[in-house]
Amino acid sequence: MFTATLVLSVLAAGASAQFSFTIWDWEPAYRDIEQFKRQVDTVSGYGVNTIELGVCWRDCEPVDGKFEFTIPDERVAYVQSKGLALRLRVNVTDWPEWFNPELFQNPDGTTFDYSGGLPSVFSATNRVQQHRFVAALAQHYAGKSFTYTPAFSVHMEVKFAAWNTYEPSARAGFQNWLAGRYKTIDALNEAWNTSFASFGDVEAPVPRNATGAPSVDPASADWIRYREAALTDWVAAFAAAVRKNDSSAKVSVPLGESHRYQAAEFANLAYWNYSRPADEIVHSYDFFVHGPNRVADAGVATAIMTGITERPVVFEIDGPILIEKFGYTTEHLVRVAELAMLRGAAGVQISNWGSADLAAQAWMRNVGEIVQTTRPRAPNNPPPIRYYVSKWQNYCMRDPGVDLFDKQFAALRILLDAN
Repeated sequence: MFTATLVLSVLAAGASAQFSFTIWDWEPAYRDIEQFKRQVDTVSGYGVNTIELGVCWRDCEPVDGKFEFTIPDERVAYVQSKGLALRLRVNVTDWPEWFNPELFQNPDGTTFDYSGGLPSVFSATNRVQQHRFVAALAQHYAGKSFTYTPAFSVHMEVKFAAWNTYEPSARAGFQNWLAGRYKTIDALNEAWNTSFASFGDVEAPVPRNATGAPSVDPASADWIRYREAALTDWVAAFAAAVRKNDSSAKVSVPLGESHRYQAAEFANLAYWNYSRPADEIVHSYDFFVHGPNRVADAGVATAIMTGITERPVVFEIDGPILIEKFGYTTEHLVRVAELAMLRGAAGVQISNWGSADLAAQAWMRNVGEIVQTTRPRAPNNPPPIRYYVSKWQNYCMRDPGVDLFDKQFAALRILLDAN
């Protein structure tokens, strides 16, 4: 089974930490330029030094092949006037009206219904059009040293949302991928214990939840591998399009944590693969899974993501829903930021607060102070800790509600607490 090794590291002494704030392109505070300016002014006063700005494909290519960047330009100019750095979250999920993308489909052939559908990452046509826009955007801002991050799926992270990738291009791609992996249909039949006459006869499986024992179905395992490969290839191509058109650019990859039973359908535990083209990671921590009673998990998760990717990790704090629905307090959020920084985070990002009443969120100033003053808790010149864990434990144990986080990382927690 595939495995990953965590190599735990810390920020170099004196490294500049990032405190970033996201304003998504669909938010009221993005669409209203005066409100946008007020929000930027407020968070700048809280110590934010980087704005993550949504840039939407739909806004910027009104006619096929004709690009117009007036909307992001106005916002970019204001952010720069405040002396803040920029990360552009490139939204290629919301397509222009002239384009008719192939969309993700459920196993029964119906469209996966999320915000009107999501363009398939398996479609060559989608990819050509999306990456043409990415290239044009990078060329437009060439030389400005912006950071670009891909936003092309549910929650704008590198993951799927469910078993929702059964559109024709995905099914055909799976057959081609199997042919490359097994070479002959006899070899596949031996591995799967099946009797297909050709690769064209193979149907993509619909993996089921496990029921107290790990799923060891080889067809399901190959389906997960194939979906990981598709995400890996898409992110690599995004990064290549950016760098080809802007040599000053950096690339940030948004990775969500899923050490839980949905990990297999999300296909987002291939952290090493997805982070290879990245200069940094933005880590969307699973606040909903851990809960406010397990605040210390934030530090462990930071160490995990830093160790696996070997990239600087910016820890993302989610929006008001944490307080309104999940029992967190602003004190919890400040403590989470502190724990992340103590475990080597390269910074903290606040997302999904873009259109909130920011004047009432003075706790963000406390986070800014922590980001700028907290140094990682570790000995001087520490040797790397190598901690070995299989992502396939999460992929194979698919029991709803089963949480493997403590089982997998209990020993790691002890090592971290002992410095």
